[in-house]
Amino acid sequence: MNQDATNPYTSPAADSDRLSEAAREIATVVRVFRFIGWIGVIFYTPLALIALGMLIYSLVVEPSDSVAGNAVGVGLCGGVLFVSFTYFRTASALRAKHPRARRAATVLSCVLLLGFPIFTIVGIICLIKVWRNFADYCRSGQ
Repeated sequence: MNQDATNPYTSPAADSDRLSEAAREIATVVRVFRFIGWIGVIFYTPLALIALGMLIYSLVVEPSDSVAGNAVGVGLCGGVLFVSFTYFRTASALRAKHPRARRAATVLSCVLLLGFPIFTIVGIICLIKVWRNFADYCRSGQ
């Protein structure tokens, strides 16, 4: 005999509550990924432009040994911008319930673990939310 069918105190929509909770949790991860993407774009676009300007200056006006250092600066800023846009792309894939979004969100949450101490906590929270709720979120019709 099913206990929930005879219990008048259980909500008949308990399963839909769990699904809406999964949608809320994934929406939180989407917001966090978009926020981190915007932080990367806002802070590293000017740095990338400055590094690119320094590289062009060192190549054209004053050729010297600092060309390699400037090229490394452009490469690092470009890499951070690429990762920032990857956060945007993964947030969109999570929202669209793409099958590979769980893997991408897991990888990006692990990247957040490197940002000690604040982003480590954020990365752990995002990792837990994605692993616990993504399957229920994909099953929901929302």
